[in-house]
Amino acid sequence: MKRFHYLLILLMLAFSGSLAFGQGNSQNARNKGRQKAKEAKENVEQTADSLREQSEEAEKEFERNRNNGNKKDKARKEMKEGMEKGKEASEKARGNAFGKDKQGMSGREFGQQRAREAREQNRKMLDESIKKGKDKSEEARERIRDAEQRTEEAYEAGEISEEEYENRKEKIEKAREKVEELEQEVEEANEEKMREEEEAAREAEKEAREAAQEADETASEAEEAAREATQEAEEAAREAEED
Repeated sequence: MKRFHYLLILLMLAFSGSLAFGQGNSQNARNKGRQKAKEAKENVEQTADSLREQSEEAEKEFERNRNNGNKKDKARKEMKEGMEKGKEASEKARGNAFGKDKQGMSGREFGQQRAREAREQNRKMLDESIKKGKDKSEEARERIRDAEQRTEEAYEAGEISEEEYENRKEKIEKAREKVEELEQEVEEANEEKMREEEEAAREAEKEAREAAQEADETASEAEEAAREATQEAEEAAREAEED
């Protein structure tokens, strides 16, 4: 019996040792499994992080390229706009702004030219009237002198009566009055011509002053526009280079 108990105890000890050994092996297996799962999880997370970082970097690079492209486009656009502004200012300085000119002139310049042409036409008409008036006046006075001479000679020679003599002298005097009226009209026309010339000279001087002032203002505007356009283009170019 004692031997049986001894064998039973040995068997139980052996079974316990075997169980403990089995449990130890099972625990080791579980630990290794957990370690491998942890490592796999870490590998997955590292891979995901790497992919996420690569994606974010690619997105940033895309944004940088797009921004650079936009800024370069903006710089080119602003430079183009600056050139257009300079061109418009230059055209304005020359008085050739499209849509405002008539035959290369502004509306005011066109009106001034029409006024000058009207004055010139009036001056020519006055010149012709004055010349014709002087010619007729000289011709009439010559005929009056001739009539007076013939009348005196006829009266002295007894060829005409005193009544006829007086009648002729009266007609000659009326003719002289007509000539004097004509000469007065010629004088008035000549004075009008002089006034027209003086007015034209004053108008020309006024136009010259206005044109000079307008040219100065336009030149200042053109210079300012060109300076602003250049500054905008330079700023846009610097922004593009910095990016």
